[in-house]
Amino acid sequence: MVRDSGAQYCQQVPTRRALNRPGRLFGPTGIGHYSDSLEYSGKFLAEARALDKDSAHGAYTHYADICGGLGSFAGRCPMPNLASALRYEKDFPNGPFIEDTLITLGDFYDDLFKVLKESKQSYKYDCFSKYVMDEPVAAQRERARGLALRYFTKVLALGSGNHAARKAIEEWKSNLESGRSGGWHFCID
Repeated sequence: MVRDSGAQYCQQVPTRRALNRPGRLFGPTGIGHYSDSLEYSGKFLAEARALDKDSAHGAYTHYADICGGLGSFAGRCPMPNLASALRYEKDFPNGPFIEDTLITLGDFYDDLFKVLKESKQSYKYDCFSKYVMDEPVAAQRERARGLALRYFTKVLALGSGNHAARKAIEEWKSNLESGRSGGWHFCID
């Protein structure tokens, strides 16, 4: 006879309330934006960097910050941490994830360009609203387009052997050069 140990297991699993208490092992997290999933706070990575600022693994821990520990292509992150991506580009220009980081930056600015091109505010605008300045939208739109082109150009200059990725980036770049862009990279419904 097999005993059902499910009840015993459920008693050992902490509740959401217990997991969200400040100061627990994993650091402060929150409930996911689109679901009831828990989010990683980044506490472990921050502590690791503080303990060993010159770690050989710095490029890895900094990259993990860009998408909250998910990596940019591990199920796609809903919205990248722009400051972390820019810091990775600056601190690790030859790092193991520079291509992914440059793609993330290009994608981000491509989406910002599209948000600024739309005439109405939408949920996508809400995702990018903290990056919209109090200056003429046309200037911001052109700056976003220029930055997207700059990052896509940098990716192409790396000469990746991934033919499919290269072709997609060439298409995105070509669309942006002509002032149009289709599809979204972040804040996808």
